[in-house]
Amino acid sequence: MRLIHIEESEHKNEISYRKAKEILKIKPNVILFEYPIHEGSSLSDFNKFEPKEKPKQEIEGWKRGLAVSSKKYPWLKAEYKIIEAIEQLWIRGKQIYLFEIDGPVELTSLKGTKSQLNNIVWNYLREKYMIENIRKMEARINKKSIVMILCHNFHWKNIQFLLKKPQKEKIWDYYFVKNGITKSPRQIQHELKKQNKILYKYWKLKSDF
Repeated sequence: MRLIHIEESEHKNEISYRKAKEILKIKPNVILFEYPIHEGSSLSDFNKFEPKEKPKQEIEGWKRGLAVSSKKYPWLKAEYKIIEAIEQLWIRGKQIYLFEIDGPVELTSLKGTKSQLNNIVWNYLREKYMIENIRKMEARINKKSIVMILCHNFHWKNIQFLLKKPQKEKIWDYYFVKNGITKSPRQIQHELKKQNKILYKYWKLKSDF
């Protein structure tokens, strides 16, 4: 597959307008969103329908959901432009498949990741989910598909690293050693167990260590 990333040095409304224009220009086969995985509903539900048969009520519900979320995350205010661009292509008969690639809401919405170590662990675990979800999606689509990934540059850099399937020693060096973390994996796990039960839970589930 051909994986295309749209430059996003920070989350802001202006970038949503640019993403919408690029979607209309590139007409990707698949779009991956830096959205968390929700139980019971998913953007992939749209994939069951032919382009001109996408359920209008669910599309409007997606827009309303973003409007609500924008009160907490202001950069989502213009995200509706992305939906409108996708909708335009669907109306024209262009099939575009949608997938969320971030981790579960419990992880992505976690508070209290202010310490350097916790923040590194938090992003590492989220990106483990992103890679896992990209690979699951890749196994289901045509190899010639154009796949657009909408995520922050920070995540994109790390995703590119993980896509190379590095050995766990290189992963440890990339995420932890190079960021000045001198604790061992065992020490980090012990610290998380005492200080952050959610990070500990997902570390046990997804960590390479």
